[in-house]
Amino acid sequence: DAEQTSVGFEVNVRHLAPADIGATIIAHAELIEIDRNRLTFRVEAYEGDRKIGEGSHRRAIIETNR
Repeated sequence: DAEQTSVGFEVNVRHLAPADIGATIIAHAELIEIDRNRLTFRVEAYEGDRKIGEGSHRRAIIETNR
């Protein structure tokens, strides 16, 4: 809704490999769970075809007029 936003409250990312200086990094996030006002995302980061990070990110939906 227009009166809502989300705030992050947990990030858990595992570093798998280094990235080259100046490299272009592509990040992906997939919503995997909704529990009331809490959203859980699976996240991954890639340098080209090589995965360099993976983990989860959690957000909470809150009312902006509170």
